Amino acid sequence: MLVVGTVSMVAFVLWERFFAPVQFFPFKYLMNRTIIGSSLLYGFMFASIFCWDTYYYSYLQVVHDQNIRNSGYILNAFSLTSSFISPFIGL
Repeated sequence: MLVVGTVSMVAFVLWERFFAPVQFFPFKYLMNRTIIGSSLLYGFMFASIFCWDTYYYSYLQVVHDQNIRNSGYILNAFSLTSSFISPFIGL
């Protein structure tokens, strides 16, 4: 999926630059370092959270002696709560 995502990003930039009859947004924004940096930062943060969630599930089972069902409930509750709270924290 990482390869597909990277190829899709490059294809999107090429499509926007050379082939799109109506651009999604102006090409100058695609070359803006701030926008590129923030997009890369979000991508790295998404990957790190995804990896962290995977280990947190096992951590709950091994260290806190939770069963599979409770570990799933805890992980899903954390994911839902953090998704809901994060825009308010960002403000």
